[in-house]
Amino acid sequence: MANPIHPHLVSRMRLGSRRSRDALVLHCTNCASMWQATQQGLSRVNVAHMSTTTANEVLYLPFWRIRARASGILLDSYADLIKTANLPKIPQPGWEKIPFYFWGPAFKVRPQSFLRLTHQTTLSQPREHLVPEVPKGPMHPVNLPVTESVESLKLNIAGFIRPQKRVEADLPAIQVKALRYLLVYLPFEVHHHDLVQPDFHIAINRNQLALAGNL
Repeated sequence: MANPIHPHLVSRMRLGSRRSRDALVLHCTNCASMWQATQQGLSRVNVAHMSTTTANEVLYLPFWRIRARASGILLDSYADLIKTANLPKIPQPGWEKIPFYFWGPAFKVRPQSFLRLTHQTTLSQPREHLVPEVPKGPMHPVNLPVTESVESLKLNIAGFIRPQKRVEADLPAIQVKALRYLLVYLPFEVHHHDLVQPDFHIAINRNQLALAGNL
């Protein structure tokens, strides 16, 4: 249900840069919170960010973290992801208690980049040093709805399931239902040509990101 918000607070919400005119989520500087428009009014968005200690210039990029229920495949914990994706990691005690989340960009990019970022962030499972508040640094606008990531959940699975031959055999029987989501800002270092997330080795071309506003 949408939360009511007093009209005077709307004037204190900002979109940031010019390229954020298509932003779907607004930042209220008065209460340091994020809001999105619904048919019932403005609804508060749960938000968190990953802390960073880098001395380099940083831009926070928004991602949707989605908790979902899957049938036809065991994918409920981090340990399940390690097995499903056949990741080169030695299982550690307690991994079966760490929830698995789907991840997807909350910003516009080309379709191929969208799928690549979806797979990379989902396999990385960012969870360390998540602070339940809006970051204080510069943020890229949220201009891609969570529904885009929800609709791609099975494609996400198809991208990391191993061996690849399992896709054709298992995917038709897999059903995924999104339960809840969180808006998470990840810090990317600003380099000359790319934005780089050093902890997960994820890079995004700055020109491509700038031009994505026209999509």
